[in-house]
Amino acid sequence: MGIIKKIEVKPDLSFHVLNKIRFDKKIDKKKVTIGVSIRSWENNKTTTIVNFLEYLVQNYDARIIFIISQKDYDYKITREIMTRLSSISKNIHMFEDIYNEEGLINFYKKIDFFIGMRLHTIILAVVSLTPFLAISYTDKVKSFCKELSLQKYCIEINNLDESILIKNFEYILNNKDKVIKEMSNKLREINKRLDYEIDLNR
Repeated sequence: MGIIKKIEVKPDLSFHVLNKIRFDKKIDKKKVTIGVSIRSWENNKTTTIVNFLEYLVQNYDARIIFIISQKDYDYKITREIMTRLSSISKNIHMFEDIYNEEGLINFYKKIDFFIGMRLHTIILAVVSLTPFLAISYTDKVKSFCKELSLQKYCIEINNLDESILIKNFEYILNNKDKVIKEMSNKLREINKRLDYEIDLNR
């Protein structure tokens, strides 16, 4: 007879560590700055991403900053997307060498919005209270957003569509204070749980 164990999902400890850092977020009111972290995936949706980013630049004069999270896996697809955005290249930038915690935190401090695929990039967005859209290519990204009750800001890769991205982005843009408050409340709740669990194990 097989034994089924109930698995308890606990908050990532990085919430507790990173949340001790005070963020001084200065938002550029003249131009929306959007951070993007993309990885390669089997169901290639490159055209969808390109069209969405073009829309952001054309309609919001957005500054798009790509960040390479894992160079061996992310660089090629990022360069491919940037090449296809050559017509709006003055609004497109890339940071290649942000691999330490301090550099990543500083990056998130300077952006207004984040679009990402890797779990740790979404965690950093939540901790820095940066509104985000997560593109879920694996269950762990979807599960993480669901655990925080932020699943409405998560789009499964197979459902990725330009109109869905635009709809979600514009909702967040028009309800930014509400979204940040929602993230802040959930982050506070998670840190209370972590403080309690850490105290129990002392």
